[in-house]
Amino acid sequence: MSGTRSRFTLITLLFATMLGTIATIQPAYASTSRQGAAVCSCLSYFQRNHGLPATGDASFPAANYYDFLSSYKGTLAPRGYKLEKITPATSKPGNLVGAGMIWARNSHGASGAGHIATVTKASYNSKTKRWSIEFRDANSSYDLVRGPFTDRNCTNVAIRKIELTSFNGLTFFKWSRK
Repeated sequence: MSGTRSRFTLITLLFATMLGTIATIQPAYASTSRQGAAVCSCLSYFQRNHGLPATGDASFPAANYYDFLSSYKGTLAPRGYKLEKITPATSKPGNLVGAGMIWARNSHGASGAGHIATVTKASYNSKTKRWSIEFRDANSSYDLVRGPFTDRNCTNVAIRKIELTSFNGLTFFKWSRK
């Protein structure tokens, strides 16, 4: 009888130890950010920030999102989105504000998946013939203007900037539902 009691005591101690260990496990983000917040990809943040449809593929390249939107047939927009490409004009750099900005794969420092952001400010210096574009994005290492901060449950959002003399490899666009 004492062997049964010993086994019962041992099992009870093991169970209590396991339960105590499980009860103390917490998500890694609990101490540093709001519950549910996460590090987001540039594309995931862009979609959340503008209420645009997700591709359903976590590895979908940001460089292809313009084409995805133009042919989108989901329930939110049965006939897709109307997209308008914006051509930067030195006389009206403000036309870019609010536009989506897509980097082609491996262009202007983007990764092999490309990059996507929202233009927040644009200017052109006619003496240096350089553009300065500020944008809001997630998950990039371009020059930091403000941030990082949490927005739309993404903890890695920032305002960044890039200076350019050429727009090769970049697409600017605005969208609306058809």
